[in-house]
Amino acid sequence: MRYTLRTFWALAALLFFPMGAATAAVVVSNVSLTPNSITFDLAGTLEGPSPGTFNQQIFITAATGSFMLDHVSTGTAVTFSTTNANGLFDFYTINQPGRYPFTLATAANSSYVVGGDVTGTYSATWTNAQFDPTGGATLDFHWGAAGVFATNPPTGTAMALGVPIPEPTASVFTALGLFTLLGRRRRNQRAEQAGGGVA
Repeated sequence: MRYTLRTFWALAALLFFPMGAATAAVVVSNVSLTPNSITFDLAGTLEGPSPGTFNQQIFITAATGSFMLDHVSTGTAVTFSTTNANGLFDFYTINQPGRYPFTLATAANSSYVVGGDVTGTYSATWTNAQFDPTGGATLDFHWGAAGVFATNPPTGTAMALGVPIPEPTASVFTALGLFTLLGRRRRNQRAEQAGGGVA
C-alpha cells in the first residue's frame, strides 16, 4: 500500500508539475509601456527549475498581439535601472529572426538562482520609439533560456505568463505619432545629406 501511495503522489506531481514546467511564484504588476520606455514591478522569488543558460537574464516576449515596432533591432536602452539588489548591467531589445525575434531582455549583475528574490521596479528608456502600446499585447516573462541557441521564443523558466499591458492613454497615442513623425524627418534629412533628395 505504501508503494502504491508513493506512486500515486509521484504521478500526481508529474500531472500538475511536469518536468521543466515553471513553478516560479513571481507577480508582475504596474506595467507601463510608452513608445520609448517600459516600467514594471516584479514581486517574489524564483522557484525553478534553473534555466539551461543566461541565468542572469529575464526575457520578455509577446504572448498575444505585439508590443515592439517592426523596425526595432538589437539595441541597449540609454537609461535603465532597478531597485532589486542584484542590479542591472544591461536592458536591451533583440530582434534576431529565428532566434530571438521581438524580445526584450534584462541582464543582472550576477546570475539569478532558485530561491533568489527578484522583487523590485525595473525600467528602461530608449532615444527612439521601440514599442507599440496599442498592439493589444500580453507579455510572457521567462528566466533565462533553454540553451545558447534557443529557438523562438527564448523560453527558459516561466516567471509570469500572459501579463496584460494596460490600455494606452491619449497621451501615448500622441507620443507614438510624434516619434513616427520625428523618425520620418530624420530619414528624410539623412537622404538629403546623402545627395539623393526626398521622393
